[in-house]
Amino acid sequence: MAKRKGSTGIEVALRYKRFSELRKQGLKVEDIGNIVGYDHSTVSYGVKMYNKNQSMYDKIIEANK
Repeated sequence: MAKRKGSTGIEVALRYKRFSELRKQGLKVEDIGNIVGYDHSTVSYGVKMYNKNQSMYDKIIEANK
């Protein structure tokens, strides 16, 4: 079986939640990207997706505690 590349669901959920929390603190998307090591388009997408599907991501995080 081939080794899976990419992030698991819990990793993505936690990453998007972190992006969103930093954004709520008033940081710009570009600054968050520099802090966490992702480009600004990834951060922007993560914030948008977390805000859109927050309950789903929170359920994933809760299920993996």
